[in-house]
Amino acid sequence: MMGLLLGIRNWSWKRLLLLASIILGVAAGCTSGYFHPDEHFQILEFANWKMGYTPEQELAWEFKDRIRPALQPTIAYLNFSFWEQIGMYDPFFQVACLRFLSAALMLGLMYRLSSTLDFPPRDQKLFFASCLLLWFGPMLGVRFSSENWAALAFLGASWILLAGKTSRFSWFGVGFLLGIAFDIRFQMAFSILGLGAWFIWIKKPTAATWVFLLLGGLLGIGIGMGVDRWFYNEWVCTPWNYFTRNILEHKAREYGVEPWWYYLPIGLVKLLPPVSLWVIVGLFRGLYLKRSHLFTWAFVPFFIGHSLVAHKELRFMFPMMIPVLYLAYSGWKDLAQHAWNSRAFRRLFRFSLLINGLAWFFFCTQPLQAFMPYFRHLYLKANEGPLKIISEKESIYKLVDVHSFVYNHPDIEEEIISRIDTLHHVAHRGDYFVHRRLRLQGDAPKILMKSAYCYWPDWVSALNFNHWQERSHMWRIYEITEAECR
Repeated sequence: MMGLLLGIRNWSWKRLLLLASIILGVAAGCTSGYFHPDEHFQILEFANWKMGYTPEQELAWEFKDRIRPALQPTIAYLNFSFWEQIGMYDPFFQVACLRFLSAALMLGLMYRLSSTLDFPPRDQKLFFASCLLLWFGPMLGVRFSSENWAALAFLGASWILLAGKTSRFSWFGVGFLLGIAFDIRFQMAFSILGLGAWFIWIKKPTAATWVFLLLGGLLGIGIGMGVDRWFYNEWVCTPWNYFTRNILEHKAREYGVEPWWYYLPIGLVKLLPPVSLWVIVGLFRGLYLKRSHLFTWAFVPFFIGHSLVAHKELRFMFPMMIPVLYLAYSGWKDLAQHAWNSRAFRRLFRFSLLINGLAWFFFCTQPLQAFMPYFRHLYLKANEGPLKIISEKESIYKLVDVHSFVYNHPDIEEEIISRIDTLHHVAHRGDYFVHRRLRLQGDAPKILMKSAYCYWPDWVSALNFNHWQERSHMWRIYEITEAECR
């Protein structure tokens, strides 16, 4: 791994872009599901409602309160509509296309941005590769989430500024992209305020430049408002509704309140030590070294603003992932010049590379939710003909207390039982029983069934030490072969 990183500095951009395309393509293809439920229930299900498939009463509460900007759901709706028009109804393929779109945009922006950063050419390539080889980089970079798409719009504006483009059209483009970033994720206002301060104290643009910045920003926000009007079938001001509901009425507090210092310890834990240690320590050093850089001016108010808000989640920091990695890289590039001769430093670095490599392989090549392969299997079976599935206690499509309809097949009939020992009352030969554990918990009398599908290989079933399989979130689908009904 160490040799690969050092060798990458001598690669051509063409070769490096090929590697990046493969990495992001694998991540986009494999990491089905969502990192956070909002990625699904506030984008894909909203789009599915517009398609006429998800009942309005089954949507998340954010729909009724009109606090969700409709730009991303509209893009998802257009994507769904396009594929249906040409006869491609598979929702797994349709949603994967959104991840591939995110991957393509991230690849292009990362290339443009890396090649304009204030690093020597070899370090530009190493920074580009480091973002792709960091364990969470590709997985987050291909998400069709508000965090990632706000980051894409922000990176587009950052590239124009860092490339030194000075035409009026360029300034208009910066304003437009920042307006889009705000419309996708309202919390980007913190970083936009920081960029405004950077313009005033560092860049010092002319009055004409300010005019084009503001015009571009107003156009971006105006497009967002127009899309909201079309999507919701009424004029709404989603930023104000969001602020009123979550801040003034304290709705967000229902999801947890954290102290102001929450992000540093949770970042240290969730970003996987010791890898996270390099990111956080490098970030602090980079903030000092690059205190006049636009990424510093954008990140600091973004971080402070989110630290002051009561409800906090680590994903709220994801729009600043690339600026953070740039600052961390800058910080460690400086620190390594003084510490590389230390044997302990080198050993810790190599150990971190090992941990990072293992985590990278797992998180970039596996579904983000355990249920996704099972939804896919049932959908393909239903393509062969009507299918009845039986689930225990509640629908398998009920996720985080909200029903999902995006991956449902119209020919799937689901019946819910209270206990597995009542399975014989409803089961018939050829039905499927979906068990949300790897092993059955209890007996199913008067029933014969066989394992029909499990995402995990058979040898995993033999490793049931301390009965962990009965407590796992690994599923198994059984086919009913014989049933003495009633």
